[in-house]
Amino acid sequence: MHYTVEEAVEQLKWGKFQWKVLFLCGVCWAADALEVMLLSFLLPAARDDFHLDGWQESSIASVVFIGTLLGSNFWGMISDRYGRKVGYIATCAFSGVFGMLSALAVDYWMLLITRALVGFGLGGSPVAFSLFAEFLPTANRGIGLTVFEVFWTVGTMCEAAIAWYVLPHWGWRWLLGVSTVPMLLLCALYPILPESPRYLLVNHRYKEAEAVLHRIAQDNQRDLPLGTLVLPPTTKQPRMYERVQQVLSPQLKVVSLLLWFIWASNAFVYYGVVLLAPDVLGGGSDNSKYLSIFITSTAELPGLLIAALIINRIGRRYTQSALFLSCSCFILLLLIKPDTSLALVFSFFSRLSIMGAFSSTYVYTPEVYPTAIRTTGLGIANAFPKGAAGLTPFIAGAVGDLNENIPFIVYGGVCFFAAIASFLLPIETNSRPLQESLGLPATKNSGELGSDSIPPDSSINNSIDVRVPSVDERTALIGESNRRNNILGY
Repeated sequence: MHYTVEEAVEQLKWGKFQWKVLFLCGVCWAADALEVMLLSFLLPAARDDFHLDGWQESSIASVVFIGTLLGSNFWGMISDRYGRKVGYIATCAFSGVFGMLSALAVDYWMLLITRALVGFGLGGSPVAFSLFAEFLPTANRGIGLTVFEVFWTVGTMCEAAIAWYVLPHWGWRWLLGVSTVPMLLLCALYPILPESPRYLLVNHRYKEAEAVLHRIAQDNQRDLPLGTLVLPPTTKQPRMYERVQQVLSPQLKVVSLLLWFIWASNAFVYYGVVLLAPDVLGGGSDNSKYLSIFITSTAELPGLLIAALIINRIGRRYTQSALFLSCSCFILLLLIKPDTSLALVFSFFSRLSIMGAFSSTYVYTPEVYPTAIRTTGLGIANAFPKGAAGLTPFIAGAVGDLNENIPFIVYGGVCFFAAIASFLLPIETNSRPLQESLGLPATKNSGELGSDSIPPDSSINNSIDVRVPSVDERTALIGESNRRNNILGY
């Protein structure tokens, strides 16, 4: 008898172990939000201190996202090669060190370079998301990953509160230093952070994978399936260039291209809504700016709640599409120049909608890619929003200064096309188990387009072994796995 990691995770269900991992990975997500959201407060303060013009001010925000763009692929491949746990700690340490150095910047150029390096480190934060996702049973994955996004919202609200207190008393350098402390503290979690058993098994580290599964069983007070832990017959660990090839393989090419646009749209609009909030609400003083950002940040909580309530009912694709369309409508309503109270309502619901759409995309993406390329696929997808977000400070700032209506038209239009792209995604992952490799046929639980079996190997790149083996070959592979486990002491 034998069982796979997928079968073990399904049998062990959600329990105490998943709550622990939710916290351990979620605090990394919140720390990431602190580093990103402080840009709303850093830019005006640095402009006054270093006497910057508008383009230099916008560049400080843009280089963070450009750095994240470069870091996304790098950290994704590192975590696929060396493990999710290594990727998690490495990104926290990298971001923390350069975050502290940015607080010591003596001029504009030092600040620009150190913030770009902070962004490079932040490019690895999706590793924490993938690590958490790989411990979730199918029935809990949609809600679990949506709840995970609450940590981001908590981070944005905390940053607004920290800035509200720190900036008036101690200035922007202390704000950077205080906001970076959580990243450095996370490095202390290395001894207790679990490694993904999916990653361990794909890399033939059978004994370690089984040890993690026993740890889950103990925490959740459930029994593992009977038999020996084995790899699915067609699973193998591809090299880095093969991972990129698989992301653009015939089965995933359309999905990947649509996802890249959807990810870019999410970030482009999300940060646009954040940066426009003070102007939309008509607040000129520091206190009113802090208050407006805090109020719109609270909108993310009901956005996440709505996404959590409908994502398993109508599916990932339709949830994204509906929330993008909602965001488009509320942004375009701001063109009518409503009074402050009505502008607050429109701004609140646009922030609510884009956060719900963003969280749905984060749920869908790690589900659609198999284990061997999951963080690579998520890392590549996560690179596109960073590039798009790098443009947002110029659209909301420099272009908005030329014509105040253009940002609303651009953001509303991008949301509309993202709604169409979400609707056109060819695979629905709702109720579908996580796939271990491209060679595994998807289940037909969801009945959605894309739930049929993977096409035969004749349609696949010959450099990637995805052929489904015969019965005799499966028997031989299982026998070899049992022999290996016997050698390891099982």
